[in-house]
Amino acid sequence: MCDYCGCLANDFIATLSDEHVAIGLAARDLALAAESGVATAIRSTAQALVGLLAPHTQREEGVLFPELAAAGAAAHTAELEADPAALDTAFIAIARGEEGALDGLPAALERLRAHIWREDHDVFPAAVQLLDSAAWVRVADHDHVDHDHADHDHAEHHHAAA
Repeated sequence: MCDYCGCLANDFIATLSDEHVAIGLAARDLALAAESGVATAIRSTAQALVGLLAPHTQREEGVLFPELAAAGAAAHTAELEADPAALDTAFIAIARGEEGALDGLPAALERLRAHIWREDHDVFPAAVQLLDSAAWVRVADHDHVDHDHADHDHAEHHHAAA
């Protein structure tokens, strides 16, 4: 994670960075489960990783990346935008226990590692430098709406289950 430019002082970037740490730990758990060869552990750790990736990807692609593109910095995100679909495909196949899915695990883990490194060291510092205060207000407003919607859905689900 970046610790030289001050980008972690931005709450949105700090949240994404914290999510990177959690995703990295989940990826490590998946690698360890794969080494163990225990099918249930492999599937459950892959599912946990997929569960972390989905909201994280939404924050990046649905909130931050469009603001960077509007600021003329689409080059910072263009090559990263294909990664989530490819990673989801690989990790979902593993979570489902699909035949041969584990063969692609090393490549998927490396792609995930490189993706996170690029965001932490290139994209996030660039965002802090390139986005103006109005863009950060839009980011915060959009992220707040997404969190409120997710919390509302969760609350309804929770009450229905009770």
